[in-house]
Order: sequence, then C-alpha cells, then structure tokens
Amino acid sequence: MTDKTIEELIDEALAPEDAPVGLPPAEVLEAIGEHGAEELRAQLAPELDAWQITGENTALWAANKLRMAEARRAAAAATARELYAVADAHQAAIDAATEWDLRYFTGKLRQYHEQAIAGSKRKTTPLPGGIKLKSAIGSVTTEIDNEDELVAWLEEHPEVPALEYPDPKVSKAELAGFKGKLGTEAGDYPAVTEATADPETGEVAAPEEIPGMHYTRKPPRFDVVIGELVPDQDDEE
Repeated sequence: MTDKTIEELIDEALAPEDAPVGLPPAEVLEAIGEHGAEELRAQLAPELDAWQITGENTALWAANKLRMAEARRAAAAATARELYAVADAHQAAIDAATEWDLRYFTGKLRQYHEQAIAGSKRKTTPLPGGIKLKSAIGSVTTEIDNEDELVAWLEEHPEVPALEYPDPKVSKAELAGFKGKLGTEAGDYPAVTEATADPETGEVAAPEEIPGMHYTRKPPRFDVVIGELVPDQDDEE
C-alpha cells in the first residue's frame, strides 16, 4: 500500500503540468486491485475528506474521474439491456416451444378430471407424486354500466340497508349483496334485490332488478397443482 498522499498521487498523475489528464499512477491501481476499492477508500478516508480541488488541472482530473465513472455505468447499463434482450428472447422462444404442450395436455387432463368427478361432488382428482387436478366454478365480478342511473336508483331506495354508498362513487363491495341467484355457467347476470316481507302486512315484495349494473361470472377454473415430477410410466388399467 502506498504511503503517498492523495495530493502527491494527483501531482504524479498530472505531471508535467501541461500533460494530458490521465489515470492515477500504476501503484494506486495495483493497491485497488490488491485491497479492493472499498478498503482503499477506508484507509485513505482522512485524506479524502480533507482533500480540496485548488487548481484547474486538478479539477480536470476530478472531472475526468467523474466522466470515467459515468461511462463505466453507461456501459454496464448497455450490457444489461443486451442481456435482458437475450433473456427475453430466450423466454419468448421457450414460451412458444411449450405453448402447444401446455394447451394440449391441460385440455386432456381437464377432460380426464371431468370424467373422473362426473356424478360426484368432488372437485379434486389426486394423482401420484402429489399432483392434483382441481376445478371450481368461475368467480363473480360486479360491473357498473351506468353509475348515474345506479346512484339515482340507490337514492330512491333508502330502505335497503346495504345501499348506503360513499359519495361520489359507488362501492362495488357494498353492492355484493344483490347478486340474487346467479347461475353457475359463465356469463352476465342481472343484479336484483332479495325478496323481502313487509313486517306489518307480511306482504312479500318481489325482487327488483337494479339498473346500471350487472354481475359477470367468469368461466370455470381448472388447475393442475404440480407436486414432485414422476418418471413416465405405462398406465396400469
């Protein structure tokens, strides 16, 4: 490790005074390579803190160090972009190569699963190796088609407790109680109120369709839960 001060190292790097601005001398580079940049900075911390730029040539040297650091960072960013592009291309190629397998075998497994659970309430078909074939009806989402129309209807029906809504937007969560009886098939369904009985007369009010909104049930879900991969084997049937 050199015993020279930062100022002396800079003077050596710049000498003679009119010489082109360059790198610190070789001994500094060797020290960085031997000890690592962080360790070198730690050892020179007092001098680094105390050092000041006092002349134009020294300022040029510091500016050149800044330029080199920025250039190194820009080069690394360019290399990273190239690597990302290669990785993205590789991923796209693998996605394309496996698309048929995923679609074909998912379809066949779904067909097998539906046959296996036909006539039962089971939703899961277990396979060796911890693999499970699972199905479920599609989830339901609330769709607001015309908020002004919906808000007007809500304001006319204050007797329905769940129809309180935050101004000025309608909360979809607060509308979740008006699904009525939705079918299990995928598709759109009207939003309706529940049939309610008048506490005094006992008269039952027919369900009413709520304007400005509807519910959508998504297609049924089918998932293949993969456990440990098992070697190919002949079916034992």
